[in-house]
Amino acid sequence: MKRYLRKCFAAGLALSIVFGSMAAVQVSAEELPAEVSVTASEALQNESVISALAINKGESLTINASASGGTGEYAYAVQWKKGSDTSWITAQSFSENTEITLTPAKATDYRICVKVRDSSGTIEKKFFDVTVTDVAPLQNESDISALTINKGESL
Repeated sequence: MKRYLRKCFAAGLALSIVFGSMAAVQVSAEELPAEVSVTASEALQNESVISALAINKGESLTINASASGGTGEYAYAVQWKKGSDTSWITAQSFSENTEITLTPAKATDYRICVKVRDSSGTIEKKFFDVTVTDVAPLQNESDISALTINKGESL
């Protein structure tokens, strides 16, 4: 009977792992049948970084998309929007490309979303808030030593 219960428990544990059962089970290491092994995978982590959080209009941002954990190969997507907008613009659909460059056209606040997808379809998002300011206009601040001079004098 004890052997039968151990096999039933092992089968139930294996099914709950395969089908993602939400039931919480507490079992000590001694209670696990010898034939059962459990491996835990690390959760997918979005480790993407951006080159700057504030730039001048006309400058570019570089996004370096990266991830760890999860399963299999990664794909990366980038979307952005002006802070006041509700719709997102796709800068890159899911791709293996890890370096994405953006050059915002207007001086305003932007929201950037970097998405990482692993081969099991899990997606992790990471957001960045970027401020783009107008470049100060060029100003001539030259000065002269006198408004009038005599012939042969220097300024």
